Amino acid sequence: MYSKLPQLVFGFHGCDQSVFYKVIKQGGELDLSTNDHGWLRSGIYFRENGVERAWEWARASRQANAPAPIYPGSMIREKTHVQICVRNPNCIKGYFEPRFADGGYQLP
Repeated sequence: MYSKLPQLVFGFHGCDQSVFYKVIKQGGELDLSTNDHGWLRSGIYFRENGVERAWEWARASRQANAPAPIYPGSMIREKTHVQICVRNPNCIKGYFEPRFADGGYQLP
């Protein structure tokens, strides 16, 4: 129906500080993931509207005991979330650094 989708999706990518500085501070790009555990295959993975989940993943990925599957052989993990796999980097319109909420105000 549309040649281009009219909506905008905010996706959050959990990463370490070196990747953050490369992309946000130096204007670099995220690398396509080509490993076998990317269940949607090669692409750049984001958590849709999930900044907190992206932070959790980034912290857990540094540990040897990252969350195990819900049952043996499953690709569904304990903390399931909506994931987006961007295969065409031209679909990414920009990167930004999320700001922390001001505790003096209610979150909308």
